[in-house]
Amino acid sequence: MENMARGRKIFEPPRYMSIRTACVQLLEIEEDQGSGFCTGDSLAVGLARVGADDEKIVAGSLEELKDVDFGGPLHSLILVGKNIHELEVEYLRGFVVNEKVLDGLGK
Repeated sequence: MENMARGRKIFEPPRYMSIRTACVQLLEIEEDQGSGFCTGDSLAVGLARVGADDEKIVAGSLEELKDVDFGGPLHSLILVGKNIHELEVEYLRGFVVNEKVLDGLGK
């Protein structure tokens, strides 16, 4: 960004944010601001290399996902809202780290 701001056309190799880094940063922001939007118990879905032979999909809390090894890029992180359909909850059961994180959803 600095090179672009100064008008220099120097392109650096791409850098990708991992799911772990995103979870840690979201939790740090929540700790600083205390808004209750993204707590450690917030449900999220981490996806890596979707469509490839070695794709990985894991659902769980932000605290749980930051400890999962998703491998190389590309990574995506989905934050699940509080109002989730019961069919979505049933689908997530196939990818969840801990079933307790889904308790009370979809009702």
